[in-house]
Amino acid sequence: MKLPKRHRKCKTCEKVFCPEFKGVKHCQSCRQDTAKGLRKLLPSLMARQNETCPLCCKPLPETISAEIHVDHRWPKAFGGTDDFDNLQAVHTPCNKDKNASISQEGYQVVKDILRAVVDVSRVSKRGTKNDCSIILDDNNREPICRLWVNRKKVCLNVFDENKKETRHRIGSLEDIRAFAEEIKATTLRFLANEQ
Repeated sequence: MKLPKRHRKCKTCEKVFCPEFKGVKHCQSCRQDTAKGLRKLLPSLMARQNETCPLCCKPLPETISAEIHVDHRWPKAFGGTDDFDNLQAVHTPCNKDKNASISQEGYQVVKDILRAVVDVSRVSKRGTKNDCSIILDDNNREPICRLWVNRKKVCLNVFDENKKETRHRIGSLEDIRAFAEEIKATTLRFLANEQ
């Protein structure tokens, strides 16, 4: 028997299914039965959340698929745990946007620090959601600091007078304030060079 277009047979139960993406060899129910790690908790998490993504407040898909991620409410990068109370089921794009929001919030903290020494409209950011450079006058040659966001850690890179970078792991975005003097000093050096 010929299968309908884009359908295949599950390698485990031989049920015909339509995969969400290439390379899927097992139907959704077989994948959930053999789920490993935190994905085993998805049915319980979805039930607790009334089948709604807490990040965008839109409904989650009815079946567990690649469109759903297990997310840590308090990020592991900031010391979050794998406890059930710290987990939530979210849409995959919503989870990926969290790194962008962490770097955006860090950027706001740096701007708040620099408010005392420079007009903050001159401070901008460039880069990706995982590696964000905070620069003066939209000039890559004038880096103030850099935020590096990973699933497991968040780091702040500060620069010395020779533009040599030093990486510091931070436990929360408020930890950036501990490096306020280095951030201000770097900015003041760039401002002095303008004169």
